[in-house]
Amino acid sequence: MATTQLHLPERHLRVGDAERQSAAAELQDHFSAGRLTWEELDERLGHAWAARTGGDLSGLFSDLPAPAVAPAQRRWRPPANVDVRVVLLVLLAVGLMVATRGIILIPVAWYFVGGRRHHHQHLGRYGDRLSARQ
Repeated sequence: MATTQLHLPERHLRVGDAERQSAAAELQDHFSAGRLTWEELDERLGHAWAARTGGDLSGLFSDLPAPAVAPAQRRWRPPANVDVRVVLLVLLAVGLMVATRGIILIPVAWYFVGGRRHHHQHLGRYGDRLSARQ
């Protein structure tokens, strides 16, 4: 006799609407899986809603397999080697690009294309002048 995962009360204890509803839902799951025909489901649902004790409900599942237990859900955690500061910096950059609709890229591009080149030329000339004085 297969046991069910329903938390049914003892065979002699009375059941309430919550237990009947839970049993009906599990019967519908078995029907969806193709284990019960429409007529069997209808008959068993009638017995489930008329059940008075846990024994009345447990008899409905004697020839059905126990439902598969879902694996425990694991919380996602970032890999240990990810620096949270880098992730936050990337998120900030993406947020700025979205918020400004890409306009923030203009000064960044100017710095890397024009401003940075000018900065390196200035340092190069200063270095040349410094070496000429020595």
